[in-house]
Amino acid sequence: MGLIGVNTGVGRFLGSGIAQDASMGPRMRLQPEYYSFAYVLEGTGNYRNTSGYKSALEPGSMIINFPDLAHNYGSVAGGHWTQIWFTFDKSVFAPWHACGILDPSRPVRHIAPVDHWFKRFKAIYEAINANRRGYPMLTLVRFQEILLEALDAEGLDATYQHDLAWADQVCEMLGDDTSRNKSLQVISEGAGLSYETFRKRFTQIVGMSPQQYRNRVLIERACRLMQETHLNNKEIAYRLGFYDEFHFSRRFKQVVGRSPKEFRRTLPLNTRPVGKGDDAEFVAALKKRSSGRGGGRGPS
Repeated sequence: MGLIGVNTGVGRFLGSGIAQDASMGPRMRLQPEYYSFAYVLEGTGNYRNTSGYKSALEPGSMIINFPDLAHNYGSVAGGHWTQIWFTFDKSVFAPWHACGILDPSRPVRHIAPVDHWFKRFKAIYEAINANRRGYPMLTLVRFQEILLEALDAEGLDATYQHDLAWADQVCEMLGDDTSRNKSLQVISEGAGLSYETFRKRFTQIVGMSPQQYRNRVLIERACRLMQETHLNNKEIAYRLGFYDEFHFSRRFKQVVGRSPKEFRRTLPLNTRPVGKGDDAEFVAALKKRSSGRGGGRGPS
């Protein structure tokens, strides 16, 4: 199912899940052929390994299980426990181990805020388990990117955690506004900030401007529509709120580095046509718009 067992070109996804109250029993577990990562969402517990390392676990604990290092972890007796986990063959993270990014003397790290990192890891979990055409390597690289950011954020102060929570809310607002009905000015006012203060704060936390983030989200949706549907570029442009196909193609190339036509050439043949009922309304609106063109909304 999904990408489990798929060779990404730099290793394989071996498993992913969200588990509640899972128990390893009393014995140590040895996993000589893979790395696994477990992020604790709820509950408290304990970790130990054969090197003598022990640690209490709580929400925000990131457990890194190394090949050839036997370990055991789980909830306290009678306690509740929820985790999201990922497993990869050891070729994926061996270079990280070799250069010290992953350190077996520190198999438990603490990364907060939990809601922020769970949301980001969950997006990867959903991508791994989805029956979706695309590039498996891209999903793996995104996991590595998030993991690096999470490890880098370890131990940062409460102000940074508050900033992440604020950025999450804004990113959700930008992501939900798929047709761009709200201008960035309106969104900044909703956040209680002038646009310039809003733009600077967002850019400092997220690493790109609100407009760049919005463009990235829109173009990622366009890529998925190209992979999963039979919509043409004009129909995709309309669905995503672009004034016309030309503006869509130009913005697509700015973000992806190639035109929609060139991107489509890299895809396998679509096997999942769009449902007629799902798109009848917007296709009809597209035809009406094309016949009476007299205005529209350009990219904000």
